[in-house]
Formats: sequence, structure tokens, C-alpha cells
Amino acid sequence: MPRYSQETLEKITSEKKNKVITAAAEEFARVGYARANTTLIAEKAGISVGSLFKDFETKENCFLAVLEEGLVQLEQVLSVFDDPVLSIFDKIESLISAVPEYTKKHDEMTRLYRPVTRSFLESLELQLRDVEIL
Repeated sequence: MPRYSQETLEKITSEKKNKVITAAAEEFARVGYARANTTLIAEKAGISVGSLFKDFETKENCFLAVLEEGLVQLEQVLSVFDDPVLSIFDKIESLISAVPEYTKKHDEMTRLYRPVTRSFLESLELQLRDVEIL
């Protein structure tokens, strides 16, 4: 099975990619990865299922593309920390105001990351208990 490749996605028009990413993010957030339906993703994006698989090759690759887009969006929100002119207080204030705005604008990404984050934190907690830190 071919693995996710940014080169593959570079061949797709940005408009088509955005439609697929949006539709896929909504579907993955709604029902999770395992139950996500690629036919529904294609329909919501206005493309054929064959086109979806031609461009992304697998459901996993589509999911990874959604996660990558989410990371790009989060990096934009967090870019305020790269501004050397702002004080730490200004950076924190910008972040505090940006998070609710991001959540409202990208609800599907927020819903998508919640279970992943929760699962990671639960796993981390178990690992820390094993080494008696908690």
C-alpha cells in the first residue's frame, strides 16, 4: 500500500484538495476514522470515489492529509510565538484570543483532535504511573 506523500497532493488543484480535506475532516470528526465513509467524503467534495482514491490512494492517506492540514492551521495560530517584537504577555494574550477563534472557525478539526488528544493523554498518564511519577 502506498504511503502518504506530499508529492501526490501537489498534483491536485488547491480547490479540489480543499474540498476533499473539508469533507474528509467533517466525516472523520463525525464518525471517527474506522467508520468514516469514503463514498460520503467524495460526494460531499463533489468528486467521484475513483477520483478520491486516484488522488489520495487510501483512506489512511486522506486522513493523514486532513491531519497535516490541521497542523498547518495550528502552526498559523501559534506563529505569534515567533514574533520577537511581542512580549511574552502579548503572545499569551494573542494565543488566548486566537484559540476560541480557531475552535469556532475549524470546529471539525477540533472535534477530530479531541479523541486523539484524550487517548494520548490517557496513554501518557498510564506510562507515568508505571514509572511512579504520578
